[in-house]
Amino acid sequence: MLKKKVILFFLILFVFHSVFAVEEENSSAIKSLLTLSPDMISTMHEQQTLYKNAFMKKHNIIVAVFSPAGGEFFLYRKGKPFLKAEPVPQYQSYEFATIVEHTAMEPYLLSILGIYKPENRSVYMSQMRDLEKKIMQARSNIDNLPVTLSEKKLFHSILNLSAQYINVTTDRNIFSKAATDQYAQSLKPYLVELTQIIANYQVSHWMNVVHDWKFMLGNDWQNTYAVVMYINTKPKNNIFLDILIHFMGQKAVGKKLYYFTTTSYTPTSDEALDSLIRELPDQELASEIYGDYFLNYSQILGVAARQAILKWN
Repeated sequence: MLKKKVILFFLILFVFHSVFAVEEENSSAIKSLLTLSPDMISTMHEQQTLYKNAFMKKHNIIVAVFSPAGGEFFLYRKGKPFLKAEPVPQYQSYEFATIVEHTAMEPYLLSILGIYKPENRSVYMSQMRDLEKKIMQARSNIDNLPVTLSEKKLFHSILNLSAQYINVTTDRNIFSKAATDQYAQSLKPYLVELTQIIANYQVSHWMNVVHDWKFMLGNDWQNTYAVVMYINTKPKNNIFLDILIHFMGQKAVGKKLYYFTTTSYTPTSDEALDSLIRELPDQELASEIYGDYFLNYSQILGVAARQAILKWN
């Protein structure tokens, strides 16, 4: 009996030892494998930097990014310091029109907040009253602005509508969806005209910038890429993309001209360049560096994922 107990004891001890040994081996294996992940990420960043530097030594790149001041344009020239274009001239019709446009939108936004957050109604009403005072002050000085007579008339019309809407809303002390919708509809034809003014100034400025850069680059224009990074706007509605298509041609889209959206109101040229490099490996250059056409990790993963989806039941 004692002999059986001893055997059973050693058998249990052996099982536990085996289990713990396996677990220890598994744990060791997992730890050793996990140490590889940071190395891979680090290598990918280094690889991208290598490719980016090599690409920029071989090609000129125009970068156009969104900014609240009407955008920013950069020209990265191979072997030379980059150029940053002068911004859209301020204190002219472009900026005044932009301010009037934003001012007209603010009462609408405050009303929407007041409708969906009634517990903060008094706060939004107070902001509406403060805005009305500013509008009244601005209206009294519109005629002194260095803009055309038709632009002055348009500014007056829009600010008058805004002031009237605010006055009615604050007098009733109620945010009404019907009144808000009516206000938006009344503004629509004026904002279309206002947006045209903004677009004319913006387009004229950036068209001249790109025209001058194309002339400066001469024959090397054929060796120029471009990237646009903008807030969430469909490509067909993007001014910067249309400007570059004008000079590079529609066929350049997806080959030498690329468009990316961003949630940032202050995207940088470096962010745009990084997006371009991830999206566009140049086949000839990639062959020189990697020995074959460069297929990035996300592209490989995408192919495999689609195959997995097709197999899924």
